[in-house]
Amino acid sequence: MKKTVLMFILVLFAIGATTAQTDFEWEKRMVNWKATIKILEDKETVVFVPLDKPNSRYISANLPSEYKIDGLAATVTGWIGKIPPNFRMMGTPFKLEKITIRKADKRKYKLSKSAYCFKK
Repeated sequence: MKKTVLMFILVLFAIGATTAQTDFEWEKRMVNWKATIKILEDKETVVFVPLDKPNSRYISANLPSEYKIDGLAATVTGWIGKIPPNFRMMGTPFKLEKITIRKADKRKYKLSKSAYCFKK
């Protein structure tokens, strides 16, 4: 009986851990921010590095996959998120509203679009 209760509690804890909140509190809106897209060493994580803050990294879940090119210069508009306590991330959360690249980069990398807009 004790083992059954213990297993039940562990299962509830595991379910609670997997359904933890992944939405962030959005603090500050940045408009037309110049940034460079960087791919980290793990070859999967893609971050923005603002030109005016080269030691900062911002990570966005809604970055178009065709823009995941190391060194691509972009102009971004969106919201900076607050990292919850006891939560580790590769960069500060960033919710994209708009991303634009130069037409020369569009031709260079053979991209289909030079801008994306997302729902607010």
